[in-house]
Amino acid sequence: MNIVVTVINRNYLYEAANESWFRAMGKERSQMLGRTVARVWGRKEFQTVMRPKLDSCFAGVEVRDERWVHFPVLGRRYCEVLYWPYPLGGPGLSRVAVIYNDMTERKTMEEHLTERKEAEGRLKACQGHRERLEGTVTDMAERKRAEEALRQAEEKYHNIFLNATEGIFQISPEGRFLSVNPAFARIHGYDSPEELTGHVANVTELHASLERRSEYLGLLYGQGYVHNFEFTVNRKDGSLTWVSVNAKVVRDERGTVLYHEGTVQDVTERKRAEEALEIKSRSLEEANTALKVLLKHREEDRRELEERFLLNVKQLVLPYVEKLKKGRLDTVQQTSVDFLEANLKEIVSPFLNNIRGFNFTPRQTEIIALIRDGKTTKEIAEFLHVGKGAVDIQRFLIRKRLGLNKDKANLRSYLLSLS
Repeated sequence: MNIVVTVINRNYLYEAANESWFRAMGKERSQMLGRTVARVWGRKEFQTVMRPKLDSCFAGVEVRDERWVHFPVLGRRYCEVLYWPYPLGGPGLSRVAVIYNDMTERKTMEEHLTERKEAEGRLKACQGHRERLEGTVTDMAERKRAEEALRQAEEKYHNIFLNATEGIFQISPEGRFLSVNPAFARIHGYDSPEELTGHVANVTELHASLERRSEYLGLLYGQGYVHNFEFTVNRKDGSLTWVSVNAKVVRDERGTVLYHEGTVQDVTERKRAEEALEIKSRSLEEANTALKVLLKHREEDRRELEERFLLNVKQLVLPYVEKLKKGRLDTVQQTSVDFLEANLKEIVSPFLNNIRGFNFTPRQTEIIALIRDGKTTKEIAEFLHVGKGAVDIQRFLIRKRLGLNKDKANLRSYLLSLS
């Protein structure tokens, strides 16, 4: 299985994935993207296993895990699962990349190594028992069974060693390759294991990584497997490859180092995927910054336009309205000019901005201006040439939008308070 990469958003929906994921799930892109994690893996798996790790990621914490994962097409695979948070603009983290790294062969090899050691232990116990009892029939039969178990375990290990797609190695204390499998040779750009066996290995970085990780864990150097440290190796052709190494130091009973052994996996594709995600993240952040700058400029332009408009109303329109008021006007004309003046003054006041969020209709805005000017329902009806009932209905709707229908507050007083 190649590296599987998926992207999950804060709503726990799959937003993107590489082709390896679609192949592993046996589904088309359109069938998988937009689905929830709970729908893909099941609610129990989502709530107990994945959601706590995703939530930690959204809080900015990178999470690593190793577990068995069941893929519909590939079946049950042992994977290193990396939950990697990254921002896509705006405050906080909005996406998580979930990367599956298949380590089934390494896990299988470890299990068979354990099986072989158990068989060796049984054989050693039988040999000691034989020396004490001088080889009874029962003891000889048990020894035969132990020898057969050891033979089968070594055969399984040998088959895994040769056929694994994950690199397997043993390195002497002097830094020479004791044995490597074909996959290890291919990762390093060689055609066969024989080209590497006996040659000097570049174990400087391996030793340094083991020492750093052992110190971090508070363990003695070389005890047990050391998981998840990575570095680049030089291939035969001079190119560089990212590898993930799991290694340990094997010692004898006196503590003398016999050899280093472990597995190597090519993680170059995963590294490229992480780098691509990082580049995309930076690109989106830059685009978001540019958009914020454009929006800021647009807001500044809008304010400047409003200021020019208000200044023009004050300096070029209102003075002429004052001149009209001093002329000979009948009652209707006088009321119209007063209304025009009141509305122009409202335009240049902050009142209209304060009521803009209530989404009043043009007719309601007109009636609001007249109410604020102190006009009665009868006067408003006469001015607008409508019945008093129509004005009452609009007053009711205005009070409702302002949230005053259950209050005894005076409508005109409330409107004046919004100035």
